[in-house]
Amino acid sequence: MNRFRVSKFRHTEARPPRREDKQLRIFDPRTKPRASQSTQAHENSRDSRLAWMGTWEHLVSTGFNQMREREVKLWDTRFFSSALASLTLDTSLGCLMPLLDPDSGLLVLAGKGERQLYCYEVVPQQPALSPVTQCVLESVLRGAALVPRQALAVMSCEVLRV
Repeated sequence: MNRFRVSKFRHTEARPPRREDKQLRIFDPRTKPRASQSTQAHENSRDSRLAWMGTWEHLVSTGFNQMREREVKLWDTRFFSSALASLTLDTSLGCLMPLLDPDSGLLVLAGKGERQLYCYEVVPQQPALSPVTQCVLESVLRGAALVPRQALAVMSCEVLRV
């Protein structure tokens, strides 16, 4: 007999802002085909990325502000008019890829063509983005992904691997 683990799946979808209007949109295909909510995510029209926070009602977006500085914002989909927390990083050109582990609440920000990884703890209850560590890599990053939980060495206190 096979057993399957079932997890709660959100039927909503968030889309990153388009270059023309800079609006972050949330779609719920069960109710209507148009966006159910929208707000201005980042002030600059450069590339931006999104990551859902598991089964929580929160998402994380990365993008650029008006001064072309990279920024990270924490959003609550129930109160979507403004970000819960915002963090400005640096003035590098590459867009940050948010890699989120919803179980531990750790957010890893990786930029293509860079030699650094940023790690933050996301706490939506307080709302805060707390810095954990910043790693300098030996080679330039071409892509990044999180290793699944089953492959981690938890007996050696490994909580996250990129």
